[in-house]
Amino acid sequence: MYSRFGNRWSVNEILSLQREWELLELTIHQIAERHQRSPEAIVFKLAAEEFATNEEMLERYGAKKKSNRKIRY
Repeated sequence: MYSRFGNRWSVNEILSLQREWELLELTIHQIAERHQRSPEAIVFKLAAEEFATNEEMLERYGAKKKSNRKIRY
């Protein structure tokens, strides 16, 4: 399903990830589809590249602090 699973991230792909997250404000699922990677891979890369914190990702999805609700990316 994710044809890029296990492949290294290229510099151009990382720059696209940053643009899609910060400027286009795409969802994690939309970004995952574009990159043919899992949503989990997108979350980990956003955090690793310091494009977004876990709190920022949760905030974008409308999560409240101290919520017991599970958030799916």
